[in-house]
Amino acid sequence: MSKYFTYILFFSMFGFNLQLVAQNYHFVPQPESVSFIDDAFVLDKNTKVVVPKKFQGVLIPYLAEKFHKDLGLNLTYSYRNPEVGEKHILFRLDKRLSVRDEGYLLEVQPESIVVTAKDYGGLFNGFQTLRQSFPLQNSGTVKLPDMTVKDNPRFGWRGIMLDVSRHFQPKEFILKHIDVLSSYKVNKFHWHLTDDQGWRIEIKKYPNLTEKGAWRADRTGVSWWQREEATAEEPKTVGGFYTQEDIKEVIAYAKVRNVEVIPEIDVPGHSKALVASYPHLFCYDESDANFEVAVGGKAPDNAVCAGKDTTYEFLEGVIEEVAALFPSKYLHIGGDECNKSNWKKCPYCQGVKTENNLKDEEELQS
Repeated sequence: MSKYFTYILFFSMFGFNLQLVAQNYHFVPQPESVSFIDDAFVLDKNTKVVVPKKFQGVLIPYLAEKFHKDLGLNLTYSYRNPEVGEKHILFRLDKRLSVRDEGYLLEVQPESIVVTAKDYGGLFNGFQTLRQSFPLQNSGTVKLPDMTVKDNPRFGWRGIMLDVSRHFQPKEFILKHIDVLSSYKVNKFHWHLTDDQGWRIEIKKYPNLTEKGAWRADRTGVSWWQREEATAEEPKTVGGFYTQEDIKEVIAYAKVRNVEVIPEIDVPGHSKALVASYPHLFCYDESDANFEVAVGGKAPDNAVCAGKDTTYEFLEGVIEEVAALFPSKYLHIGGDECNKSNWKKCPYCQGVKTENNLKDEEELQS
C-alpha cells in the first residue's frame, strides 16, 4: 500500500507543480493552446539567438533591443545555425507548418527555444508570447518554463485607431504607442491625421495645410463642448504636425513590429482645418463664415464644396502625396457626419447634382 501511496503522492505533487506554473503565466491575447512541462530553459549571456538570413537586418536589432531592455542581456546573434549542444533560441520559417498567416509554434525545452512560423508576422508574434514569460525583475540569468504554445490569430485585422487631430501627439509618442500595441499582437494602426481641430500631415503641394491648418487658438481648461470659436486676431499656439520624413520613420518602425499603418484623410466633412487653410474650397464666401481652425466642440461650415472642380483637383494632389508615403493598400477617406446644409444652397453643388441626375445630397456625396 505504501508503494502505491508514494506513486499517488508523486504524481499529485507533479500535477500540482504544473498547475502552479500555469497559474503564474497569463498570455494576452490568449493563445490557441498552451501546455507546460515541469522543467525550464536557463536564459543567460551564453545563449545564442539565430534568425532567418532574410530577416537578420530587421529582426536582430529588434530582438537585441528587447532582450537588453527586458532582461539586461547582451546576447550573441546570427543567421547561422547553432552548433551541436549550443544553447540557443532559434527563429525559423517553415511553409509546411499547419498554422495560418501570423500564426506560430513556440517550443521551450531545457536545451533550446524554437519559434516556428510561415512568415515574419508569425515569428514576431511568437517572440511576443515568449516575452510575456519574462520575469519583471532579473539578475542576468532567467529561468523560463518549458512549454509548447500554438497560436493562430482569430482575426486577421487587429486594429487600433488614434486621433491626433483633436489632440496632437509628438512622433515619440506614436513610436511608443506602436511598440506597445505590437507587443499584444495588434497589427493595424489607423492614423486619424485630419479633422476640424487640426491637419497633421505635411503636404508639400499645399503648405498652408500645416502652416495654418495645424494650429488653433488655446482653450486649455475650457470644456470641449463649451469652447468659443477662435477669432482671426488670436494667436494660434496649440497643435503640431508630422513632416513627411516623420511619417517615413513611423512606417519603417511599425513595419519591424508587424504593424501596418493606415492613414485617414477625413473628407468631405470634418474639414474645418482644411477650409481654414484654403477657403476657396468652401461652397461660397459668406461674410459671417468663420474660417479659423476649430478649437473644439461643433465646427459649423466644415465641409468642402462637392461642386467645384478645384475641390477634386486639390484632393487628388493630397491623395497623390499620401499614397506615395504609405505602403498600405488602404487609404481611409472618412465620409462620416458630413453636414450638407451648405450643399443644398450652393450653386456649384446643385449644378453637379442636376447634371448627373442625382436625387439628393447623399447621392452627391457618393
